[in-house]
Amino acid sequence: MASNNNKHFLVKYLECRHNYAARSNGYVLDGCGEFCPTGAPETLESFICAACHCHRNFHRKVEVEVEDRVESPIISINHPSHGTC
Repeated sequence: MASNNNKHFLVKYLECRHNYAARSNGYVLDGCGEFCPTGAPETLESFICAACHCHRNFHRKVEVEVEDRVESPIISINHPSHGTC
């Protein structure tokens, strides 16, 4: 079976790193584990997290390499005949 391998990157935004105590030289995070967009794609609301209400830039960005596999169909040349020749 022949296959073509194309590599793409999937971008995920994980835990929020917004430090709420930065003004007082502290370190307090809200505990948000993964970015969840508030609005529909390609709207301004899609950049705000529904869980913590922070901008997407506060969340840790991770790029994961994904391999797309496009497989070609298998054609059998030794197909059994049904009946006599």
